[in-house]
Amino acid sequence: LNKRTNVISHHLITHNLDLLAVTETWLNSDSGDGDLLNVCPAGYSAVHSPRLTKRGGGLALFHRDSIRAEVVATRFSCNSFEHMVVLLRLNSICIRLVIVYRPPSQSTKCSEGQFLSDFSDFLQLIVVSGGKLLIVGDFNIHTDVGANPTAIKFQSILHLFGLSQHVHGPTHLDGHTLDLVISRKADNVVTDCSVSDLICDHFAVHTFVKAHRPPRPRKKITYRELHNINEENFLSDMLALPLFTASAPDISDLLIQYNDGLSSLLDAYAPVRTKMV
Repeated sequence: LNKRTNVISHHLITHNLDLLAVTETWLNSDSGDGDLLNVCPAGYSAVHSPRLTKRGGGLALFHRDSIRAEVVATRFSCNSFEHMVVLLRLNSICIRLVIVYRPPSQSTKCSEGQFLSDFSDFLQLIVVSGGKLLIVGDFNIHTDVGANPTAIKFQSILHLFGLSQHVHGPTHLDGHTLDLVISRKADNVVTDCSVSDLICDHFAVHTFVKAHRPPRPRKKITYRELHNINEENFLSDMLALPLFTASAPDISDLLIQYNDGLSSLLDAYAPVRTKMV
């Protein structure tokens, strides 16, 4: 995550996102909170769950300050995948967001069969929880390959628990669908899901859900209407400043002339204004 600070921040702002779930953060429990603060643009906060056993892994959620996000502990643990459960409160709607990262089998020494068994056990606990259910993350399963035995069994598990998978199309550079968005069929919470920009070797997946966006907190900003400055008049008045007509011989006095002269000129042409946004 530290190597992609600008990418994450730019993606949040450019696409005006309310939430952004990230897997493989590589953050640790000691400095992770501070590292997340460095990534968050103004108006955003973040929560995360680091991998505790070895390097790599880790999950994070960036969210607008206006959205209440609470990490909820679960009674479930396994070696085949990582998960973080976050309760999101959007006005009167509560969404239970589950972020999942399943590393490749060779890195965990857990077979695909073990993952399917673990994930099924996890779903037994999570599907009966309150709130709208939304499961997102990198599952490292080629769900786009219809003949893939693991993909077939995975889809069967989702069907068994009344869940739908909404991502269609490749989400990885190798052309497969690895990153998924899953919800309860009965919740009818997902309205649209699409593959977006390339971030590292994965594409971002954008999802719209049925929820009223909480009002953003208002703040006071200061600004100058620089676009209204008459450039010809400004240049004429600038050249009439003592800085140009009676320049001080001493460098420190010259600096004072520069700061005072241009500041007063700027205040005259584009005074500082304030407003609430």
